[in-house]
Amino acid sequence: MELAINDLASIRLQAIARNDAIVAEGRDCFGLGLTREQAAQRVMEARWPNLSERAAHEAAIARYEVGVEV
Repeated sequence: MELAINDLASIRLQAIARNDAIVAEGRDCFGLGLTREQAAQRVMEARWPNLSERAAHEAAIARYEVGVEV
C-alpha cells in the first residue's frame, strides 16, 4: 500500500522532531515551552523560509543527520 503525501510528511517531521540537536536549537531560539514538533518546525521555517515543506524536511534531515524509516 502506498503512503499518502501527508503521511510521508508526518513521518519525516516526527523523525526530525526526535533529533535532539534541532529540538534544542529551536527551544533555545524560540522558547523552552515548545513541543519537540513545534521547535523543529520553527527551526526549519527560520533556516529554510523559501523552501517547500518537503525540501525543508530534506534539508533538515541532511543537516542534522536524521534517519527516516518509512
